[in-house]
Amino acid sequence: MSDHPDPWASVARKLMIHPVHAKVPGRGRFRVKGLYNSLSLKESLETRRLQQQVILQASASTVTGNILIIFSKNVDHRSIALLLNKAIEEISGSIREPGSRQRLQA
Repeated sequence: MSDHPDPWASVARKLMIHPVHAKVPGRGRFRVKGLYNSLSLKESLETRRLQQQVILQASASTVTGNILIIFSKNVDHRSIALLLNKAIEEISGSIREPGSRQRLQA
């Protein structure tokens, strides 16, 4: 067991995402709470990436609940996680799942 604390621990507790793979500069895979089986969240996340100049590509999966983000190598994974979380918070207030009267709880 390592004596070093997990650098994601304090961030992940506050976010609706969890890093799945965040070792390669410029590439990160994150698990997104609420993405599993949510086509509307998938489409919103992939579209929103265009609003962030540092995010080059985003590919979300409703099957796994993960999103792959390709971003500028000079940006760290934690910053991308925060951007992604902010986008999810904004989206979750406006998305309603088909056939549901409740807003998506991301």
